[in-house]
Parts: sequence; structure tokens; C-alpha cells
Amino acid sequence: SHGIESSPETIATTHGSSETSVATADELPARIDVLVLNCGLWDIRRFPGKTSCFVALDVYEANLGKVLELSRQAVIETGKVLWVTTTPVDDATHNGIQQCFGRFEADNRDFAAAAARACGENGVDILDLHGFTAALGGSQELFRDHVHFHRNVCDAQGVFLGKAIRGRLEGRSGMRALRSCSAALQRSLATVAMSAALVAGLHLYRVVRIRLAQRKK
Repeated sequence: SHGIESSPETIATTHGSSETSVATADELPARIDVLVLNCGLWDIRRFPGKTSCFVALDVYEANLGKVLELSRQAVIETGKVLWVTTTPVDDATHNGIQQCFGRFEADNRDFAAAAARACGENGVDILDLHGFTAALGGSQELFRDHVHFHRNVCDAQGVFLGKAIRGRLEGRSGMRALRSCSAALQRSLATVAMSAALVAGLHLYRVVRIRLAQRKK
């Protein structure tokens, strides 16, 4: 969220692998209190004729290390960087619908382990959206297509993340304002959850670098 002291808002943006810039400079807030981010589903895509994922596992882990380090520098001194685990993949459902590329839960698990290592090295807390989502039901209950979720699942994901974020921020500066906008925060998170690459307030690579450059001016 940004503008905590006056008009709390939530920026939510999505799409892109760990190597993709997903927002532009004019979307950057003047103040970053909390960054909640994820990337993974775009990275684990497997295209016909290729022997590895779209982004190799070791490259993904290195990318996340850079992203998390920059993110920790970008938030305010009392701010927080949080990582959201990538949502589940059902191999049969996904690859029976999506013919251009494949995704596999085994890759998802390997990339999740790499993300957990990167988070551990950078002192970043993890919000287990994958585990929460998987517990909501089977493939038919969860997915409205190859990888996106039914509206009720998105709503549940938004509530889960909203509460988890608030729990991590208890006692921190700006918590009162965050409570006042919690409903809007949860609606925003639920909306973004409709995308496979769920991101709340995501600023990767170029965006975080721009933010740091602005601070130096």
C-alpha cells in the first residue's frame, strides 16, 4: 500500500516471469510500506521443443535473490517485503486446455523450494497461498480454465492474503490506516488472484531500480 498517512491505496499489477519488468515508473508510489510479490507460473512454462522451463531453475533463484534484495531496499525503514507462494497447477487440467505450452506441478514445487531458499537468505516472510488454495478443493472446484480460479476461490484467496498481511504488520507504523483500507485491500487481492501470477503491489527489477534512483535524486 502507499500513501498510508493520508489516503491509503493498494497497487496491484500482474503478468510476467521473474525476468520481466511488470510496471512503469508512473505507477510507482511515493512511499512503499509493504511489497507483496510473487512470480513463478510464467517461469515454469515448458514450450514444445525445449528441454527446460522458460526460465531455468538456477536463473529463477538468482533472479529472486536480486528482486528480494532490491525490494528490501525499496520499502520504508519500518516496511515489509512478503513473498506469496505460487498457486497450484493441475497437470491434466492445464495441459488438456493449454496447447501452446505446458505447466507441471513438479516444476512448481522445485521453483517453490528455490523461492523459499531465496526468501530465507533475504529474511523475507512467506505467505503460503499454494497450500491454502490446494486445501480448498479439487481441480473442478478450483479452476475455471487451465490455471485461473473461480470467483469464490479468488475471494477466499483475497481474504486469506489480506489477513496474513495484516498479521505480519501488527504493531508497525501505519497499521491503523491499513486496517481502515483492509476491505479494499482484500478486494484488490481477490481481483488480482484471478490471474495465475498473483501479485499485490509488485515492483520487480526496473521498477524497484527506478524507485532507488528516485531516492538518490
